[in-house]
Amino acid sequence: DGGQTWSDSQRLTLSPFFNISELVKGRPLPLDMEDGGESGFAVPIYHECLGYFPEILWIASSEKNREIIYRKSRMAGGNAFIQPSIATVDSKWATAFYRCRSQAKRIGVARTQDGGQTWSLPGILALPNPDSAVDALPLSGGRILLAFNDSQNSREILRLAVSSDQGLHWIRIHTLENSPKQEFSYPYMMRGRNGFIHLVYTWKRKRIKHVVFNEAWVHHQIKRRLRQ
Repeated sequence: DGGQTWSDSQRLTLSPFFNISELVKGRPLPLDMEDGGESGFAVPIYHECLGYFPEILWIASSEKNREIIYRKSRMAGGNAFIQPSIATVDSKWATAFYRCRSQAKRIGVARTQDGGQTWSLPGILALPNPDSAVDALPLSGGRILLAFNDSQNSREILRLAVSSDQGLHWIRIHTLENSPKQEFSYPYMMRGRNGFIHLVYTWKRKRIKHVVFNEAWVHHQIKRRLRQ
């Protein structure tokens, strides 16, 4: 009923380690669970206890008894890539972008062609990553918008970049923050019903900053950068 009333809450036991090692960072995605054909959500999560690796939490509601059905599956990534942010192309194709914990100091990327059931081995983008979270949002025309710390060493710089080829090449379109010895981190984007894009991020470890823009502004920034 549009959030007016809610069912009783249910704890999802995902780990034998007191259920404290599974963490959520990315947006939920409207994808179906393979087994049973139940419609629901795929939530990007990651494991952080005696090891680090990206996962998908599959959640669905049974139409028969209204119970919550859930399971998790591991994405390829080993101990180097966590906090997946996933940009979908359609119900089958999607690209995941990872926070990188390795010495590569660059953003990780992986792809799926079967709705998130299996993922390619992670690759490395040319964009830097100082062991910091990133966030990706699909745009119209197959483009992807990425918010990330544009440095290999610190979280002082926070920028936006756009790719038109599923993450192979990027254009940096805007600098959100650039202040020495400060931190701007953990970006998170979502699109409102009116089409506006909402971006929030940690601002100097003191506040949460909220920025709102639309795709017309993004396209204008792309054109401006290409003219330079």
